[in-house]
Amino acid sequence: TATQLERGAVHVGDVVSLARLFHRDPTIDRDAVELTIEMATEKLLETVAQQPVATVELFPLRQHSSGIHLWTRDEPQPVYEPVAAVPAAAPAVEDVAVTQPPELLAVLRAGVARLEALADTPDGGDAYAETTYRLIQISAHFAGNERLRRTIAALSLQSLRYSKLGLASVERRQRSARLWRDALEAMERGDAEQMVMLARQRTEESADEAARLLEQRRG
Repeated sequence: TATQLERGAVHVGDVVSLARLFHRDPTIDRDAVELTIEMATEKLLETVAQQPVATVELFPLRQHSSGIHLWTRDEPQPVYEPVAAVPAAAPAVEDVAVTQPPELLAVLRAGVARLEALADTPDGGDAYAETTYRLIQISAHFAGNERLRRTIAALSLQSLRYSKLGLASVERRQRSARLWRDALEAMERGDAEQMVMLARQRTEESADEAARLLEQRRG
């Protein structure tokens, strides 16, 4: 609320600093604030993706005059792993494999068809990665668990830049598209275990390729 922001903010000249927002007002829901920022960042990425621009790299929390780049939690934070959401999502995968929501099936069928088309397009890397990101977001919506949905949303957003790197080549996208097709077929026959295995394989292969390219650039 405006009152909470006023209590948590520090005025430094013309700048309103939020660096100590959560320390100055412990009634503020950190998760709600961070989720709002995630959603705003997601919306920004979707807007930028529609613009005819070159490759864009966004670092919203690297440095900001408001001080939000200084927000830290008191407890130790886990190291990010690209495959972290796969085991966490297993129960939700089992649910959709059993219930097979027709709306989700329709979206995934259309989405996988688009991935297969983008896989063969020489300059389709970014569009391919953004499509997989949207398919993951839509699938998470059917998880029936808001906390899990938020976890998957945050991890997939965090890994989007690296997904674009790992899916830059036609060969990698063709491999990924085959795994998406296999996962869709597994869902259609209700094989949740195979769906989870394919999701992990797809994610690990993309992450390995991104890590290889990053190491190559450093070398």
